[in-house]
Amino acid sequence: MLSAQEMLAFLSGIEPPYVQKKMMDLSDNMGAYKTSSTIDFVEGRPLEIHNLITKPVERARLLGMPVPHLETLVTQIESVQRLRY
Repeated sequence: MLSAQEMLAFLSGIEPPYVQKKMMDLSDNMGAYKTSSTIDFVEGRPLEIHNLITKPVERARLLGMPVPHLETLVTQIESVQRLRY
């Protein structure tokens, strides 16, 4: 079964196995690291969620694909950011 992200990629014309393998191949040699979102959160900066999460949710809506977990994530991050900033 495809994840919501994989299905969205597939419906957008990107083959999920390729995307997943490429991302894993790129990250395998990176060693331990923190994502830029983690660093921003720890350092008290607003998270840049628009391109990472909000746009994929909007794209899913246009394709008629439910992505409730991603929608919940957007809501939670926006709530935390309203409280922090």
